[in-house]
Amino acid sequence: MKRKAKTNIKTINKNIAILGVSLLILLTLISACSNISSANKNSPTPTSQTEPAASPRRDPSSSRDSIAPSSLETSDSSDAEAEVSDSNSAIEQDRENDGASEYILPESNTKYLSEGDLYNRSKEELRIARNEIYARRGRIFQSQDLQDYFENKAWYNGTIDPANFSESLLNDYEKANVKLIQRCEDTARSFPELSDLPDAPSKEIIDHYGYEYGYSVLSFHIKENSLKDCGEYYQIDATYQQGIQVPADLEDGAQITLIFNELTGETRTLVFRDNHFYPPNSEDLYDSFYCYPSLDGKSLVLYHDSEDRMDKPVYEGKLYIRKDATEETDIMRQIRPVTKEILNRENWYNGVYFDQKGYVTRLVYYGD
Repeated sequence: MKRKAKTNIKTINKNIAILGVSLLILLTLISACSNISSANKNSPTPTSQTEPAASPRRDPSSSRDSIAPSSLETSDSSDAEAEVSDSNSAIEQDRENDGASEYILPESNTKYLSEGDLYNRSKEELRIARNEIYARRGRIFQSQDLQDYFENKAWYNGTIDPANFSESLLNDYEKANVKLIQRCEDTARSFPELSDLPDAPSKEIIDHYGYEYGYSVLSFHIKENSLKDCGEYYQIDATYQQGIQVPADLEDGAQITLIFNELTGETRTLVFRDNHFYPPNSEDLYDSFYCYPSLDGKSLVLYHDSEDRMDKPVYEGKLYIRKDATEETDIMRQIRPVTKEILNRENWYNGVYFDQKGYVTRLVYYGD
């Protein structure tokens, strides 16, 4: 019985091999016919695209005053919307994809927003978010601060004068979201400029690292009992931390040494294997790290355990916190004004918002 079973298996394997060869020959013939057909076409369609030059990110909460041009009337013309959608070039789409992290509300043109999406954003942030919708469509702004703000975004290409801009250029999502943002903007809290104060001394380094969706890409470890009352604001000691990044093009088995603490020079050597980073001679998942894309899309950011971003200390310095700022735990929707008692405790925040002068307006803990 065993011998017969082996004979049957050999016969089956032989038939499978013959079938595989036949399929390969058939596919080769189909491919050859396709190539001949393509060669007979008169001219190929050009596919080259121009990538916009990257520009430094600026604080999305940095502008003031609201604009709601009365000349922008809502239109229900679905034909006009279809024409706008059809006219969006691949270059424009690439600009939006590449610059997604430069938006406060990157999906405001592709989905209906809810009040939860606008939860506890300042009047200044909402003003920027509303005008992002118009900026996407190429509107030029009369308010100089808005024009300056959007000109520093890689995706912006202002070509339409305010007098010539029509709401018919917006799709249904954008029209609805403009109205929702405007309603929330009318009742949102404002953070007006502090009187006659210069830029916060920490502004330059925070601007250097950049912002995402309105808050700094850095996280901040607040040091206990370091608070100083400076009149209109508080000053505290903090460690600035940045996500640890690795190249996005590593091959399986690659070994890489990463800096885990720029202040001390601490490094770790890891081996990239099966989409994880392991210490050498270890295959224990509990010791490994995994990755998410970074803001620039060209590198990856290390995470560990339950969505814990691996941050490395990059700077020891001060944070300058407005006395009208809030301290928040996002998952619990817990919001409260900052106090000396809160700021004098050791704490960690991974969503810190700043006004245009570099003073903190919100300290948010978004979880891991």
